[in-house]
Amino acid sequence: MFVNEGTLDITLNKIKMKKSLLFTVLFLITFSVGFSQINLVKDIALGAEFSAPRELKEVNGKLIFATDVPYNTAGNLWKSDGTLAGTSIIKTFGLNESITFTKKWGNLIYFNVGKNGAVQSLWVTDGNGAYLVKSLGSTSATGEMTVFKDALYFNTSSLFAQGIHKSDGTAAGTVGFANVTATSPLVVSGSNMYFTTYVANVGNELWKTDGTVAGTVMVKDIRLGTADGGISQMTDVNGTLFFVADNGVNGGELWKSDGTTTGTVMVKDITPGGIYSHTIFSYLTNVNGILYFTKDNYELWKSDGTDAGTVLVRPSSSIKPTNLINVNGTLFFECGTLSSSAEICKSDGTTAGTMMIKDINTIGTAYGGFINPYVVGKYVYFRAQNGTDGYELWRSDGTADGTEMIYDTNLGSGNFDPEKLTLVGDKLFMVGQTTAEGIELFVYTVPKLSVNIFNKENQFVLYPNPSIGDFNIEIDENLIGAKATFYSLLGQKIKTFDLKSTTTNQYLNKGIYLLEIEKEGIKTVKKLIIN
Repeated sequence: MFVNEGTLDITLNKIKMKKSLLFTVLFLITFSVGFSQINLVKDIALGAEFSAPRELKEVNGKLIFATDVPYNTAGNLWKSDGTLAGTSIIKTFGLNESITFTKKWGNLIYFNVGKNGAVQSLWVTDGNGAYLVKSLGSTSATGEMTVFKDALYFNTSSLFAQGIHKSDGTAAGTVGFANVTATSPLVVSGSNMYFTTYVANVGNELWKTDGTVAGTVMVKDIRLGTADGGISQMTDVNGTLFFVADNGVNGGELWKSDGTTTGTVMVKDITPGGIYSHTIFSYLTNVNGILYFTKDNYELWKSDGTDAGTVLVRPSSSIKPTNLINVNGTLFFECGTLSSSAEICKSDGTTAGTMMIKDINTIGTAYGGFINPYVVGKYVYFRAQNGTDGYELWRSDGTADGTEMIYDTNLGSGNFDPEKLTLVGDKLFMVGQTTAEGIELFVYTVPKLSVNIFNKENQFVLYPNPSIGDFNIEIDENLIGAKATFYSLLGQKIKTFDLKSTTTNQYLNKGIYLLEIEKEGIKTVKKLIIN
């Protein structure tokens, strides 16, 4: 197990804690009681049966989610404010109809309703009612939705309308687009939206669209001939598309594209050996304009898009990185060694600055975990287990002392298994399970940020920043009632509103903005990037 050079030796701590399990238990109790309890919102499927809520989204201060209750029968659209009384069905759909592929766009949530071989429909909700946008015909699937240039794009495999569709939110404005079928998620990067599609005699290759039919074209035939380019892991980094591809010469390697044929190139031949080099690149993650990724699930790498700037951060003998995430400009991930458990780690992009934050499970080489991470303010919330309480909800601020279990919700060694974390105001919703209630919706009230994390010039935080559209403004209580104003970089006023709570969710289209918060004549400004 590797440890943070120059800091407390985690291995030594581990040995000491092994000597006293009682100490471990008492310690866990000590830091757990400082948090409020995680509460069941509603036992939708009574008893140990489960409703398994999914497609959690925030809109207009409410949580929106879907269930199939009774199981695999009718699809139900729900809303919740985190209380039993405030949790109710918005709409129940027909027999065996299911809700899938939800996407927030502005102050509305769009979603697909249907079943295999039957009519698929595009719907929208504002959190109060559900409204049909348009029937899409008989489809086997409706793909993930993407917002691009003030339109909603999605993929269908309809017998009559196969290919990418776009919608402006109206029936008349929901139409087939470009008559190509995406074989990958639709990824926005810079002024283009990228996807892969199959063409006879060419294979499955990289395409783009600028939002017009004429501008929907193949970017490059990466693997010449009829073979596929093996494109995957498409990730935007400040307007440059990074991805993994195989050109038939170098094997699977890291590539990038600016949307032009000449600008679509291999970044570096990381694993020399030609076509037979079978390297696995995973978890491509943007942190402050630098791409981080894993190689063969054992090495942590980073890249600035150049050959020289694509380098190994930590060798395989020291780390097994997974679940990479940007936490307020610092890379967090799950780590371990060939002989030890997976734990929570972080990196500043240097070997010395790549370290374990805390050995959560101190029992032998048992698994601790850093699963389903979700950023709220200065913390990342995640699923982990300490060897005593099962998989529960934890949080970390990047320090050992600040890495804590929230609450033992499924008491004892039972697993709560929190997932699908979604913040609405100061309410952190999640799907979890208990022995008594099964898999249901739970909620945790996030503690308010302390005044001492702010100073006179910096009294609010924006997160995530950069974001893909949705973000939160978090303020200290003394700023409630302040006026918030978004400006473009050219000084154009985008919108103005009052901050009525410590956490406010907002949505903006792609761009760079300045947020000014003013109260009693005092103004503070921060930059926001929407990718």
